[in-house]
Amino acid sequence: MKSKKSESVQPIATREALESAMNDYAAKDAHLRGITADLDKEIAAVRERYAPQIAAAEGAMIPVAEAIEEWAALHPDAFDKKKSLELVGGRIGYRTTPPAVRLVKGVREDTAIDRILASQYRDLYARETHEIAKDVILADYSAGTLTEKTLEKLGLRIHQQESFFIDPDQTKTDPTP
Repeated sequence: MKSKKSESVQPIATREALESAMNDYAAKDAHLRGITADLDKEIAAVRERYAPQIAAAEGAMIPVAEAIEEWAALHPDAFDKKKSLELVGGRIGYRTTPPAVRLVKGVREDTAIDRILASQYRDLYARETHEIAKDVILADYSAGTLTEKTLEKLGLRIHQQESFFIDPDQTKTDPTP
């Protein structure tokens, strides 16, 4: 929440002034939430108002797209060596996705891994991964069984930082500034 200090902000000298400033901040926060809620309502209303027209337009496009795709399937020679065809209203064509390795239907990943490990392709197609067990390190550090000195020898450290926050009570404030 750090930013440039506003010129009009007076330093807070007493606890009472702090309480007053926090109440002022909470009221401004409630006002902002009220404006945002109004905006969200208006956006939702506009979306709802246009939803039938959008659905109708999308629905009208589907049979035309199906007819175009059917024509393309029946006329592969129109594409020559290209995968697309330039038309007055746009371009149609086929896109090939990048190759991807997938499991054969009915084969689970662990089964495929076992098969690879048992094959001549073990060293080519299987890999062993290593990662730092951060959850275990944090648990041991919290328990006191791992010291900062030991962590440093391993090239690690525990990092924590503190940041200032303002959390206005959203139930006790009037949304008007």
